Amino acid sequence: MRNIMEAVEDSVRANDFIILRNCFGRFDVTLKLEGMNFAESIKLRTAKALVNHAEEHLDLKKNKRFIESSSGNLGVALSMIAASRGYDFICIVDPNTNATNIAIMKAMGANVVVVNTKDESGGYLGTRKKFIREQLSHDNTLIWINQYECEANPAIHFSETAHQININCSDVRKIYIGAGTTGTAMGVSNYFKKYFPKIDLIAVDSVGSVTFGGNASPRYLPGLGSSVPPIFFKKESFNRLISVKESQTVAVARYIARKYGLLLGASTCTVLAGMYEDITATDEVLVAISPDLGSKYIDTMYNDEWCDEKFGSEWRNMNLSSNEPQTYQVEL
Repeated sequence: MRNIMEAVEDSVRANDFIILRNCFGRFDVTLKLEGMNFAESIKLRTAKALVNHAEEHLDLKKNKRFIESSSGNLGVALSMIAASRGYDFICIVDPNTNATNIAIMKAMGANVVVVNTKDESGGYLGTRKKFIREQLSHDNTLIWINQYECEANPAIHFSETAHQININCSDVRKIYIGAGTTGTAMGVSNYFKKYFPKIDLIAVDSVGSVTFGGNASPRYLPGLGSSVPPIFFKKESFNRLISVKESQTVAVARYIARKYGLLLGASTCTVLAGMYEDITATDEVLVAISPDLGSKYIDTMYNDEWCDEKFGSEWRNMNLSSNEPQTYQVEL
């Protein structure tokens, strides 16, 4: 059988997993690598589902123009699909969006708009969404694919992401998932709660995000977290919720790179930092969803000067072989 792709979204893959042996000196973890595609993130899977939905239900094929808000990775994925299908795409980003991601979007022909005003929670998501609503109010040909409310978002992770974990890791006992829009988290949770309710599901987010009910505070790493409560999220769908300081995400990223030769993204390293907090030692089969690779973070999370500016020396001083908690569990 020929293994020739017809379009960029065909690079979304099903069965890329890697085992990190003796992670943090405590456990083995199987990573589901969702960044092994042209967009280098799980968002290409999400973007394909959202654009397909807009074509089927929102007249996108007729109007040829759509808009979306993104902290970076979804914007890159949507830019690729828009270019390959002949659509005009406007992406609304903010100052935390990596310059690399913005450059990639522009290279694909996207119109990138950066909003600089913080919302009432001190983040930018509310401002990004407000900007989109203003554009829609005076342009009835513009389509918002709306990753925050479109059911195609969690649905694709129910039918594909979760199913692929079940096929490849049928003896899994705990699954760790990052919380952004919570489309991935809810899709995977809904699948395993329905078919395998005894499996523990743990959602991981960044300190400063409001998703788990905590107070908003400044965040610098795009990907996970939200300054606006996600519509999809239901905390009862998870066994535990863990919030991770961004300085520990950085420390984990450096640890993984130097121990395993893997350059992983901020969302992935936040999830792994949550595992560090949650588990001391176990022989259980553990799975973590890895949403992104790390090449787009070279100038930020993997840059010493940038990390010192944002987090001081805290990220340098974390001993990941210690049992001292650096993260915070949220009571359900």
